[in-house]
Amino acid sequence: MTKATAPTRLGVFRRHKILTAVGGTTALVVVLGIAGTLAGNDAAAIAAVVEKSQVTSASIDTASSDLSDALEEARILADQTSDEIADPAHHDGLLEAIEAAEAVAAEQAAQATTEMTLEEAEAAHAGALALLARLDTARDPLRAAMDAASQSHQTYLAEALTEAKARHADSQAALALTMPAAEQVLAESEGKVGDDAVRTALRAALDDAQSASAALTEEVYTSYRDAATRNEEADREVAAASGAVTAAVDAKAAADKAAAEKAAAEKAAAEKAAAERAAAERAAAEKAAAEARASSASSAGSSQQAPSGGSAYYKNCTAARNAGAAPVRVGEPGYGRHLDRDGDGIGCE
Repeated sequence: MTKATAPTRLGVFRRHKILTAVGGTTALVVVLGIAGTLAGNDAAAIAAVVEKSQVTSASIDTASSDLSDALEEARILADQTSDEIADPAHHDGLLEAIEAAEAVAAEQAAQATTEMTLEEAEAAHAGALALLARLDTARDPLRAAMDAASQSHQTYLAEALTEAKARHADSQAALALTMPAAEQVLAESEGKVGDDAVRTALRAALDDAQSASAALTEEVYTSYRDAATRNEEADREVAAASGAVTAAVDAKAAADKAAAEKAAAEKAAAEKAAAERAAAERAAAEKAAAEARASSASSAGSSQQAPSGGSAYYKNCTAARNAGAAPVRVGEPGYGRHLDRDGDGIGCE
């Protein structure tokens, strides 16, 4: 209410001063006319400021929208470059620029209205113009920070691609050495392992490695990095499977050797036992032959003289046993040297 009546108070003040100096009805009419003219001039000036303020407000909306778009791009770029940037300082600079631009974007400006005094309307318009300048100015450092971060990002990608290509080439070369050696192990191990499952596993690892080493179709560092990882994993798997087959071959060879040595030892022991039995049998045969000869000689002597054991005579131990005389001792009837093989004085033991 005070703002709306300010020009009226000015007119009253001026009218009072003029009435004091001049006086009279005619002077009052002149003064009232002057006050009305001044009030009309203020209203026109305020309207002009409001019109300019509306144009400025539209410009602020456009600048704010442009800054919002730039901020959205900057945030996306910040996410992309958080781990993929050559110089982390550029990423930090981008985050700082985003924060500063967000602060400006959040500002609001008062808009001039016809209800304001001229001074208030001009102050509101000045504030709007200042905000418009800040909005326009905020885009420049934000864009500069985005350009620096983007360039640093591209540098990182180029360096990462070079590194990934080198790693991929190394993994390809290593796999190219591992696979033929493993193929040879697989071929030479046929029939030489206790469990063929290890050879089956090696065959599967070789097939997987062949697939892993397929040519790349996308020229980005992540493709080479992932392909190198697959090659390295395949190389380790093939090497491990090949080592398992080699170990299985060695284990079977050791088992076969132990079995052969055991069989040889058992054969040698059997042959030794057989030889000992044969020797014992020969000794027994020889002894029997000797005893037979002795018996023959004794029989021949008994036809010329009576046995030393009295009138009884036993041709052999069977006869002595049949007669119930076994065993027969020296001095007993029927004792004869041919009945006492070991010569201990007791025959037919």
